[in-house]
Amino acid sequence: MIEDRIKKIAKELLDAVENKSLVDQCKDEIKVLIKEFAASGETLLESFYKIWKSSSSCGTSNKINSWLAYAIGMTSGKPTGDFLPSRRIFARAGFPDIDVDFEYERRGEIYDYIIDKYGRENVGNIGTYNSLKFKSFITRAVKALDLAGSFSKGKDEYVKDNNALVRQIIDSLPEQKGAFIKVRGEDGKQVVVKNFMDAYNNCKEFRGHIDKYPELIEYAKTLEGLLSSYGVHAAGIVVSDTPLASIAPMRLAKTKKDGTRDLATQYANEDLEYLGLIKFDILALSTLSVVSLALKYIKKFENIDIDIENLPLDDDKTFELYRSGNLIGVFQCEERGMQKTMQEIGVDSFNDIVAGIALFRPGPMASIPKYCARKHGQEHVDYY
Repeated sequence: MIEDRIKKIAKELLDAVENKSLVDQCKDEIKVLIKEFAASGETLLESFYKIWKSSSSCGTSNKINSWLAYAIGMTSGKPTGDFLPSRRIFARAGFPDIDVDFEYERRGEIYDYIIDKYGRENVGNIGTYNSLKFKSFITRAVKALDLAGSFSKGKDEYVKDNNALVRQIIDSLPEQKGAFIKVRGEDGKQVVVKNFMDAYNNCKEFRGHIDKYPELIEYAKTLEGLLSSYGVHAAGIVVSDTPLASIAPMRLAKTKKDGTRDLATQYANEDLEYLGLIKFDILALSTLSVVSLALKYIKKFENIDIDIENLPLDDDKTFELYRSGNLIGVFQCEERGMQKTMQEIGVDSFNDIVAGIALFRPGPMASIPKYCARKHGQEHVDYY
């Protein structure tokens, strides 16, 4: 029965592909989706199918790089890389993260409490591994190859001249705004520069510098992306009912200011999850510290007690603040795009604030205009 259902879903999806030249690529993706499972136990193909039938669109972005999603109109963006079936746009396979927020100054106190409760051997920070990004690669390669030709001049000149050359090459790249450099390609479309060859192919001034040192291109193909260093997750920990060393290899993390050293796993989060361990994010938020301090100052200077656990959720002045977009200093709402979203929603309830924050993220962001139109009665609301 299950096999028949999968075949029926696959056929319906393929029948919806109008551009028949994409059928083979879509078939390959369907085979992958059948083999991958969501946390609910159903295949990712079934999750994909449900999304398609419920809304038929995931917006313009195609972060999963799916030709199938593009071919049946779920996204208007063509794939630009390898198919990523485990993206949350389908369904998250595996355990969820458990995020808990605390005041910035008290994170250490919370961590110590967890160790006291469950035992030092059963609690550990999550180890991380950092790959060699293209800017770091340039820095290392220029110095290793002595492209400035200053080795014979002595250590100081060698360091000085090669650092200057590194800076000259990197400064030839366009200004980076956000996580990646973004430029216009030869066809006028925006290109996200993620690696050395992206930069070489799309940044003319950068290419001019690199052409003087062609060996960098060959080394980049081999070295970029290799493991460069390891560290510790900023907030993530794992807690086990048995000593972690019996489950995963451990190491000592860097010495802290108080002279102590915590344990850290040598496995990254994905491997720990495979072993059955759940990641807890003990988040230290400065906003909570600000709120705590504000409450103390209000009491001290105004003699007003504020019960933060029982604040009204229907305050008109608060909604007016969100509608104005003047949200500098408001947690999770300081970004200009978020301010604009709250203005467009026209916040008049606590639920609007919740919806705005939930929508302003890579997956559902394309649905913000539709949400606003439906909220203001400009578009019919469908229920599934």
